[in-house]
Amino acid sequence: MDRNMNVCTSEPSFFRNKIQRLLAVTHFFSLVGAGLARSARYLVIERCAMAFVLLQSEYLSILRTSNMLSFARELTPPNVRRMLRSSPSLSLGLLRLLTRLSTVLFMITEEVAVLASRNIIPLSPTTYSRILKLVPVVFFYCNLLKTIMSAAVLKAIPRISFEATDTQSVMRKRRYMEHFFVFLESVVLMVYSTTLFPSSVPRLKHALLEEYWFERVYAVLASMCPSVLHVSPVTQGIIGLISTIPSYMMQS
Repeated sequence: MDRNMNVCTSEPSFFRNKIQRLLAVTHFFSLVGAGLARSARYLVIERCAMAFVLLQSEYLSILRTSNMLSFARELTPPNVRRMLRSSPSLSLGLLRLLTRLSTVLFMITEEVAVLASRNIIPLSPTTYSRILKLVPVVFFYCNLLKTIMSAAVLKAIPRISFEATDTQSVMRKRRYMEHFFVFLESVVLMVYSTTLFPSSVPRLKHALLEEYWFERVYAVLASMCPSVLHVSPVTQGIIGLISTIPSYMMQS
């Protein structure tokens, strides 16, 4: 029973509560507004909107710190063993573990980038530049793993009847839809992350020859990512807004 119930436990949304969802929506709307102001050549409005976008992005990162602490607690040895035992298969358990690890890594790199931008963490310009390049790449892989895991869980869930009205069937339908919405959110966030990629990424054969380990790891990860998606700020903001819809659907 425990294993079956665990199949129906979805990964949390990136926008876990009302404050984060509302802030994310205003963040992406501000990005759309900045793009429209640029198109209309209202440069002062564009600068104000982009400053607001940056401020909201930093605040969202700080809010996610509490999520990072809860995720980190789940990565203690006893909780990892429990996660693997309660998963329907070892492969799915390992996938869940990798998803949690990548999520924590993203939150750490994002938080370090924010703190370094405010000179709270002293970093050299070179190191800060490397961290900034790493954040969207880790974000992409985090959502890629989340997408794969959600798809695997959806496939593993036994066929359910959407017409049934008994309590157990209603709960199973709700859990199924939670996984489905997490899957949709992760796919859209993957697309959004590609709009944040650096424009120049080393090829894999050159990535392995990088002198410093940090650059080598980044170069290998980035070289296996899709190409950067060049879009306008308006399109980027619209993609971001679409990514928030599943989290609202989960709460309906």
